[in-house]
Amino acid sequence: MQVGVFSFFRKHKEMDHRVLEETVEYIRDMLKGRLEAIILYGSYLTEDYVKGISDINLLLITEDEISNLETLSNIAKNIIKKGFAVPLILSKGFITSSLDTFPLEYLNIYSNYKVLYGNDFFINIKIEPIHLRRQCERELKSKTLILKNLYLLHNQNHSMLLSGLLTSLKAIFPILKGIGYLIKGKIIQNSLQSIEEVERHFETTFPTLRKCYHLKLQKITISKPSIKSFFLEYIKEIELLGKLIDRMEVS
Repeated sequence: MQVGVFSFFRKHKEMDHRVLEETVEYIRDMLKGRLEAIILYGSYLTEDYVKGISDINLLLITEDEISNLETLSNIAKNIIKKGFAVPLILSKGFITSSLDTFPLEYLNIYSNYKVLYGNDFFINIKIEPIHLRRQCERELKSKTLILKNLYLLHNQNHSMLLSGLLTSLKAIFPILKGIGYLIKGKIIQNSLQSIEEVERHFETTFPTLRKCYHLKLQKITISKPSIKSFFLEYIKEIELLGKLIDRMEVS
């Protein structure tokens, strides 16, 4: 395990550092020389993390993510039992050749990560603004369509609406961070700060998105009678954000 990582997790409340250390050793033993790096990333490393809701994400960088699928399947099943999400498994070649395809996903990793083993493949990563803007627009418009369809089918099912909203936030907050990066030219760690930067830049407000941030952190709740109207306002703000990004110019 990399220097400094052990002490960091010894102080962390959620994941026992011994579990993490054992997991790293287990993955190394299973993949032997085919493993290039193990990286922990995501909200677990930030104040946005919510115990029992947020995922604990690992990225495994291997020589070839296809030929080892049987072994990787066994690894995934094992570490899920220890509290991790299904690991993201990529090769170095896949990463370098798809920066223009998945800039938002790579920015999400780059914004909050710790190398647990191996080389730091993200230290010199370059996210091109034009590719990032395009993906943010595509994702926002796609999420708008999905949310509208969910409302059409389940507008009388309050639990389904709330569940769909919370699920969508896992994608929306990284998009907001991506937009914040386009605006500031640097990583914004906190999702609420991303919302604030977006509001300042476009000279508008997104009160429902602000409430969603607190909802995700379980600081507020939504009453059943309010869920339908809240969901509709949420759709309007996501749709508006998509329109604003469509007109956004980047260099």
